[in-house]
Amino acid sequence: GGAGVTSTHYTTDGTNPTLASPTYSGPFSVASTTTVSYRSWDTAGNIEAVKSQLIRIDGTSPVSTIQCNNAACQSTSYFNSASISLAASDNAGGSGVASIHYTTNGTDPTLTSPTYTAPFSVTTTSTIKFRAWDTAGNVETTNSQVVQITPDTAPVSRLTVTPTSGVAPLSVTADASASTDTDPAPIASYAFNFGDGSSVVTQTSPITTHTYTRTGTFTLTVTVKDTVGLSSSASQPVVSQQNLISNSGFESNTNGWTTNSSSVTLARVSGGHTGSWAARLTRTGSTAGTCTLDDGQSSVKRTSAGTYRASLWVKGATAGATLTLQLSELNGGTVLGSSSATVTLTTSWQQVTVSYQPTRTGSSLDFAASVAAVPAGAVAFFADDAALTLS
Repeated sequence: GGAGVTSTHYTTDGTNPTLASPTYSGPFSVASTTTVSYRSWDTAGNIEAVKSQLIRIDGTSPVSTIQCNNAACQSTSYFNSASISLAASDNAGGSGVASIHYTTNGTDPTLTSPTYTAPFSVTTTSTIKFRAWDTAGNVETTNSQVVQITPDTAPVSRLTVTPTSGVAPLSVTADASASTDTDPAPIASYAFNFGDGSSVVTQTSPITTHTYTRTGTFTLTVTVKDTVGLSSSASQPVVSQQNLISNSGFESNTNGWTTNSSSVTLARVSGGHTGSWAARLTRTGSTAGTCTLDDGQSSVKRTSAGTYRASLWVKGATAGATLTLQLSELNGGTVLGSSSATVTLTTSWQQVTVSYQPTRTGSSLDFAASVAAVPAGAVAFFADDAALTLS
């Protein structure tokens, strides 16, 4: 029942519209945030109160930034990995950031690319591309950051074993101190596996000792691990051999040993090379002569194929005499062959060794140590830790 609308007028400059203001005739655009004021007139001259509407326009893209390990990304390489964090902000009065998307394969991110929600790690050299979208749909140009990664490398393990062979019980020292790790993740532990069924020993020290109580060939292995968990291993064979001489250390008696003459006495005395006791040979009687410590062929009654190795720790009451250690192969009373080694005695313990390969199997083997021209009443030599092995 009204008079009918004559016209609608509006303004975009903050003033109240009048009949002189632009007449609304169809949709119009605003390019920036604008307050549109408007009102209508009817044919009777009635005019409504001014109405207004704030139209917010966002034509500015958001801005995103990147950090590596919570700091500005560096041009030099990161060790092993880097934590990547992204952030974005919109302009004052903007529509607000909607999302950040990124890639690590060199392509430009789209809305279907991974959405950044929390810091992520890269473990290889990567090109991180990223950009942000706002709620109005504005998107910034793609940002790019190269993050260089130097990966951790495993330690270089090295192992020496001393000695690598000997008679059981065989005590050895395993030394991995020559192992190296030149990157920022240093060596954290050394795990020693002795190969004989005993427990693995893991420690921070690179040196350990172990005693092989059984005979056989064992593989001693050390595994060197760094603080990141990478590791490498090195191995060394250890030969623990059976001592064919049963009474090698004279700890209880001198059983199994003889002398070459009634003018030579064999006694067990304190102060051995190892243990508490040693053998002492003394020339008795009124004349000088040879003093011999002999196993009387009791250690090897029947030879086997292979090489026999004899050793004996010896010292003199005085220095200067020559001691001969000899292995002789016998067939009854016939000597089939022999091998000997000499050492000049001192008043300190020293080891003398000799090897011999029998000419045939089934013969016997004689172990003898002797010093010639020992004066009457003089101590010829002391002996301990006799060994005879077959390899």
